[in-house]
Amino acid sequence: MGQAFLIAISVLILSATLALLLTPSVTTLNLTTHSIPEAYEHGVYGPPVDGRPLGVQFPGCRWSLPDDLGRKALAGPPAPYRVVCQESYPAEEIGHESHLLVLTKRFLEDSDWHVVDYSTSTSLPSRSPPLAVTIYLALPILVTLALLRGLSFRDDLKRAAHVIVRQPWVLAVVPFAMAGGSVVFNTLLPIRIDRVAEAAELLQVIPAGVIAIVLTMPVFEEAVFRQWLYVRTIDRLPSWAVAAGSAWFFMLMHVFNPQVGAMPGYLPTVFVGGLAFFWLRHRFGSFSLAALAHVLNNGLFFYLTKAFSG
Repeated sequence: MGQAFLIAISVLILSATLALLLTPSVTTLNLTTHSIPEAYEHGVYGPPVDGRPLGVQFPGCRWSLPDDLGRKALAGPPAPYRVVCQESYPAEEIGHESHLLVLTKRFLEDSDWHVVDYSTSTSLPSRSPPLAVTIYLALPILVTLALLRGLSFRDDLKRAAHVIVRQPWVLAVVPFAMAGGSVVFNTLLPIRIDRVAEAAELLQVIPAGVIAIVLTMPVFEEAVFRQWLYVRTIDRLPSWAVAAGSAWFFMLMHVFNPQVGAMPGYLPTVFVGGLAFFWLRHRFGSFSLAALAHVLNNGLFFYLTKAFSG
């Protein structure tokens, strides 16, 4: 069972790492100053209005209207001014002396600016490069196809269709099981309300991540735990041991998810979901049925997360 976990976690880490290396990060420098050089104040480089570039001496920097002030407050001192500078660079260049570091020193060492506070933050762009998205999504798909190469898809899909037509309620087993587990575990282990919105935002920050959450990763995880692992252990171990073991390693796959910090009961709930997915696979003998249930469950989860955060 440990082999299945190593396969799953290795593919997850490798695909995410390669995608990040190909995705330029956006670093933002925010400065607040109560005094600016006379040339800027008198309009030599343009009046300090929202969005105007700061000048050739400070490339990538612009004036930004502070959220807590009206536009009229920018008429002059002593109202604070906000300066925002941004740069993008590949992840492999992190740690080098960046353009923003040079600009920060220039601001701080020039007493005419009278910087009262400053901060930097790094984030991923809203749209990832096509190559990064392709690798992020394609690697799990290729491994999934390799793990399923011995599966007779025609027969498996027929079994799944037969169950769905005659017993459509089985597709609700996983959401109900996880909802019940969530209520129980998040009651015993209280939710961190202050982190829920942050976790929801992280889940939706990159469109490719949404595709992975709803489609790619559910099928990949089912291929690892409810097909590759299942066929190699079900005839050698008691079914309850396979269920518990596969659910345990399935749960460990989710330890890096942002929900963990917000909901201490999240991982036990995932364990319950793993048991429910195993039941579908074992009871009806169809990988496709478990995979479809996983896709629908994650789609419902994403919809509810988006509705909650919106």
